[in-house]
This record gives sequence, C-alpha cells and structure tokens, in this order.
Amino acid sequence: MTSDKQERFCDKEARKLLKKKGSSVFPAPSRLSLNAKDYHTASALNFKFTGRKLSKQSYSIMSKIKDVDDFIQIPDRNYTVREYHPELCFLALNNFEPLKYSKKKREGQKEREEILLKHLKSTSEIINRASKQFFRKQVAIDDIIDALIGAVTATFKDRIISVPQKSEIDNKKLKMEIVYPGKH
Repeated sequence: MTSDKQERFCDKEARKLLKKKGSSVFPAPSRLSLNAKDYHTASALNFKFTGRKLSKQSYSIMSKIKDVDDFIQIPDRNYTVREYHPELCFLALNNFEPLKYSKKKREGQKEREEILLKHLKSTSEIINRASKQFFRKQVAIDDIIDALIGAVTATFKDRIISVPQKSEIDNKKLKMEIVYPGKH
C-alpha cells in the first residue's frame, strides 16, 4: 500500500524485469482509498493521495486488497507474509526467458503448467480438482495457476529474491517488496 505521491519501488522494478509484460504490475492503491463505497470516490481519493487515478481493474479487487491489508496488519503474528507477482515468478522459473503466450489463453495455461510441473508433480491434479470445485465466474483457470505459482514460490523460502534487494518500509512499518524464486 502507498499513502504518498511516490509509486512503490518494488512495482517499478518488477515492471523492468517483466519488460513487455510489465503492464501486468499495476500500482498499489492508497490505503486511504480502500474504504471508498464506489469507483469514482476510490479513484478520486487515490488521485488525491498518490497522483494517480485508480484503474477499473484495481477497483474490482479493492475489497480483496483491503482484506489482505487488514490481515497483514495483525499485530504479533508469528508468520511471514510476502508479496509475489505470478508473471515474475513464472519468468524466474523459466530462466528469465519470456513466456510466449498469455495466461488467459489455453496455450499460456499449458506453458505455465509445464513450468509448475517441474516443482509440483501434482499440478495437473490440483488444477483439475479446483476447476471442478468452482464455477469459472468464481475462479478462472489462470487464477488457480497463479495461486499455485505462489505456493511453489513459498517453497523457495531460503532462495527467495526480493525486489528491490533492500525493501522499502511503508507508513505501517511493513515491507514493500515483491519476491520471486531464486536458482536451485
């Protein structure tokens, strides 16, 4: 979350690493806009505090962003919460060779599934089970795949790379960083 006119450095650095797919990293909204009751109010508040209007895509997930923000602010928690970006994690596990297809296309899902299979043998089974358990309007296949890359990234806990290397700290004393898996 950000509450000033500066964009998070981790977002900028992730965009640089992703190159052509950098647009998939959208700026984090201001905490001060998370409680807005409608898109126009949220966007106006975000502009006031960050100098950027809010995209409709960002607004559509604001309630989830707020849930996560509330969760990571629980005092005295005995676990670590790290932010990851699925496309950056896939890029890293693909030896920084850009993926060829969009995650929304079947070819892109297959491409990502092949990367996951190298680290999680039950990938196909998990995707199949989850896709049968939920309606597409609830959870899209690419969302399941994105969640799996987060789980795989967590298994790299001793080999996680942080963007930026020295994390910024926000006004709630939380790290602003995006992590991805390092080499074996």
